[in-house]
Amino acid sequence: MTHELKVREPYFSLIRAGQQVCDLRVCDRRFQYGDIAVFKRYKGGECTGETCRRRIIHVITDRQYCPKNYVLLELSEYGINERAVACDFHEAVDAVFTPNA
Repeated sequence: MTHELKVREPYFSLIRAGQQVCDLRVCDRRFQYGDIAVFKRYKGGECTGETCRRRIIHVITDRQYCPKNYVLLELSEYGINERAVACDFHEAVDAVFTPNA
């Protein structure tokens, strides 16, 4: 499922740059692992047309981390998990840390 979400600066730029990998949101919809979040940049109350897509890789509802009626979404760059899920975890780690011959 795809969720279109409003976000203002500086948070939009941080998410787009990969510097903000979690987002605290009101739990007003059914966020699930694997869903796509399309963040829409808002400035001065208006949508600028800029968007950023991220995959939701964890949905945290634990009250230790989230106020009541909020969720914490952990985000991944869109498309990155498909490669990792397609192969065994150890093979993925080996591929990253084994130098090319």
